[in-house]
Amino acid sequence: MLTPGHTDGTLAVLAPVRHLGRTHTIFLFSGTWMTSQESRLAFEHVFDDFGRPMGAESALSGHPGILVNKVEYWEQLGRQYPTGPHPLLLGEERFDRYMSIMLECGSARLAAMEESPDRLTRP
Repeated sequence: MLTPGHTDGTLAVLAPVRHLGRTHTIFLFSGTWMTSQESRLAFEHVFDDFGRPMGAESALSGHPGILVNKVEYWEQLGRQYPTGPHPLLLGEERFDRYMSIMLECGSARLAAMEESPDRLTRP
C-alpha cells in the first residue's frame, strides 16, 4: 500500500511471518518523516485501517538503524532464536503503543515546525 511521508510513492507492506509455529503480522514501512498534518493523518489512516485490524506486531523499516532495525536486535535474535521470544515481535498491544507514540511525536514535530519552521528541517 502507498504510505505518506517525505518521499512520494513510499510503500508499506503488511506480511505474515512465522515464529515458533505461530503466524504473526509484521508492518514494514518507510517515509516516517511526516512533513505536514495531511501526511500525519494519512499515516494514522494506514495504521488504523490496515495495521491495527490485521493485528500487526512489529514495526520494521527498510532503513538500517531506523525503528527496530538495529544491530543489537539482530544480535539478540541470534542468541535467542529459535527457542526464545523473538525480539522484533512486540505483540499487538506494544505495537499499538509504539505507533501511538510515533504519531504523537509526529504531531509534536509539526507543532514545533509551525512555531519555527527553520528549526526543524529534514536531517
